[in-house]
Amino acid sequence: MKRKLVAVLLTAGLLAGLASCGNANKAGSTVSFDTPFVSAISSLNGVFNPFFATTAYDVSIADMALGNGLVTMDRVGDIVYNAIAGETRAYNGVDYNYRGLADVSVSRDDAADTTSYRFKLREGVRFSDGQEMDADDVIFSIYVFLDPAYEGNATLGSIGLLGYNAYLTGVPDDIYARYQTIADAILAVGPGHPGAGTGYTAQQYTDFQALYNRTWRNYGQKIVDYVLANYSGYTDQLYPGVDLSDANFQVAYGMAGWGFGEPDGDGFTSASGKTWNMTSSFPTIDDYYNEFVEAYGTLEAFSAVELAADTDDPVNDARNAYISQYGALDPAAGELIDYVAGIKKIDQYTVEFTISGYNAAAIYRLGFQPAPLHYYGSEALYNYDQHKFGFPKGDLSLIASKTDAPMGAGPYKFLRYENKVVYYEANPLYWRGAPKIKFYQYKETNEPDSITAVTTGTVDTSEPSNSKAKLAEIAGYNSNGQPTGDVLSYIAVDNLGYGYIGINPERVKVGNEAGSTASKNLRKAIGTILAVYRDLTIDTYYGDTASTIDYPISKTSWAAPRPTDPGYTVAYSKDVEGRDIYSASMGSEQRYAAAEQAALGYFQAAGYTVSNGRVTAAPQGASLSYSIMIAGSGVGDHPSFMLLTSAQEALARLGIILNIQDLAQSTVLFTNMNGGTVDMWVAAWSATVDPDLYQTYHSSNVIGKGTGSNVYNIADLELDRYIEEARRSLDNVYRKEILQAGFRIIMDWGVEIPVYQRQNANIYSSQRFNMESIGGEVTTFFNYYLEELELTASYEARSQASE
Repeated sequence: MKRKLVAVLLTAGLLAGLASCGNANKAGSTVSFDTPFVSAISSLNGVFNPFFATTAYDVSIADMALGNGLVTMDRVGDIVYNAIAGETRAYNGVDYNYRGLADVSVSRDDAADTTSYRFKLREGVRFSDGQEMDADDVIFSIYVFLDPAYEGNATLGSIGLLGYNAYLTGVPDDIYARYQTIADAILAVGPGHPGAGTGYTAQQYTDFQALYNRTWRNYGQKIVDYVLANYSGYTDQLYPGVDLSDANFQVAYGMAGWGFGEPDGDGFTSASGKTWNMTSSFPTIDDYYNEFVEAYGTLEAFSAVELAADTDDPVNDARNAYISQYGALDPAAGELIDYVAGIKKIDQYTVEFTISGYNAAAIYRLGFQPAPLHYYGSEALYNYDQHKFGFPKGDLSLIASKTDAPMGAGPYKFLRYENKVVYYEANPLYWRGAPKIKFYQYKETNEPDSITAVTTGTVDTSEPSNSKAKLAEIAGYNSNGQPTGDVLSYIAVDNLGYGYIGINPERVKVGNEAGSTASKNLRKAIGTILAVYRDLTIDTYYGDTASTIDYPISKTSWAAPRPTDPGYTVAYSKDVEGRDIYSASMGSEQRYAAAEQAALGYFQAAGYTVSNGRVTAAPQGASLSYSIMIAGSGVGDHPSFMLLTSAQEALARLGIILNIQDLAQSTVLFTNMNGGTVDMWVAAWSATVDPDLYQTYHSSNVIGKGTGSNVYNIADLELDRYIEEARRSLDNVYRKEILQAGFRIIMDWGVEIPVYQRQNANIYSSQRFNMESIGGEVTTFFNYYLEELELTASYEARSQASE
């Protein structure tokens, strides 16, 4: 859910997380060695609960106190399996040692088709109050995440833990399957068809629809709550001066944040055109519910989009609500299931989780931070053998009540939050050793002030939004005119995601076969023109803060092809005969001209009539005109907009019309993309640590089938085979090989033009922070060991002298 909201709002936040250092002031003292080293952070809600924090910024406050997770990763995102003893791995020619909270081993049972993940905790790890961490803390934590009443942001329930559905609904697997069949039969018919049908009674239909509608209205409210919690700055812009607590406006905020409407003067207009004056009429949750249906055609389609984005699955929530309520009444149900079969305590320090099949992302999901049972739950309510896990099942009020003072086994102890500042003190019991910087603060800072706040000493580190203009501003403060100098030090890391252009092969094809050679040549013709302008648009918008990518995967991934890999090819750089289009000596204008000639070759091979350097006629099923959607707020405010206008001019010279639809609301783009009703579109994917192409490229998920999340509509059996094999294998070397084979098929289909990999910025005070204490290269997956960070010697000396 969060991924799409960020894409809609284009909001950049400040989050230093565990990659910052700090030092907090003693009450009443003058500037001294104890003067805090301060990290900037965006607005906080004060809900610092590791299970229920609703913003990334609140989560970071809890993370500092909670500490390490069960999974340790190296600088490329690979798992460190022997983290207790530690492992040494090379990165860019330098050896680094990685130690963590727990060892992890993975085993497969091919006969049962299950995968088990065994975590052994490091012995002697203590929470900041002195109590030792053990397996019970791990088990308590995961049961909170899996509880039927849990409404936080974790998605552990989707990894396929054995017995999870039985625990969630309280009914055994056979009863679950029986009522799932009923629910699925009703879902297949859809709303508005009351009465009995194949596999269900009229009463069952009525009962299910009531829960179905309630689930979707609850989901709409969840989005509203999320927008209010995370984007107060955005909502202030919608209706200045209106209090966020005004219930009349809250649904409008949620709809606008998700792209389902926008202010219209003093009023509000939904994406479907319905209006409210916002004085005597206001949108309701029912209106929001109707917008879901209007935009996606079916709620199942919208749910599939959410599931593909690794967030929510409202349709499954409705299904489980029905099974839980009515399956439990079945005479054959027996006693309610009160445990998850796939969670086992092996000994005091070891826990094993078993899932059905194999899920490459599961190990990362299971890398959560164990929270102290004795602090967040109740030891009196915990007895593993009796299926008691620290709280009453279905009642998380005790855990949710601990919102204002996070506690755990992290490097710093939470002290207080007041006047928009969070105070920490070094934890002397931290298993890696107490931090060298004794005190730490987070200070709420507006994003536009994130650079000047460091230069003036208000804060000592921040994460400003990154762009060509921002980088120039940072460099301007340093006497050497560089991003790193005597005032500011700059570190950039690749964002976990990438920007791209998509082409729907069912709409851009020759004849009736989207996968034919002619159809692929048509899309490659267009792709060649779009691809050649990538460098121009990236340099103009991002400058050095982004780079061009050539394959449909973020450069941050271990599976991403590297230029040194055998067979690496720049995207759309070969002509129809397989020859290089460009040479190293070509200038920009020569490259543009070469791209146009290559595109003509592809058009001709696709069956177009080409005469005097122009396309004059299209083959059956193809066209001389195509449309592309981009969410540039109607004013071209998008990194790829210049790319489109340049490509539009080039294609026009070739006789092809490219209609650019610059949309004020991104929901229109998503609706058409997911519905298969747009020729081409511009968007961005967020990425996960472990790549899984199944949702996005497998033929079982083309639009109208499965999750409908294969919006490219690729149906390629060889690609399916590679995707399935990559999901089954535990060997990342082998997985990279077959995933790259899959990428080549995707590029051969000509359905995606990878565009850019942008970077996130981190800046530090060169005068107050010792950059050498970072101790190595910072990456997307690895910051540094916070306990090793140091202030500069000159800053410490000045601080001590002023006491």
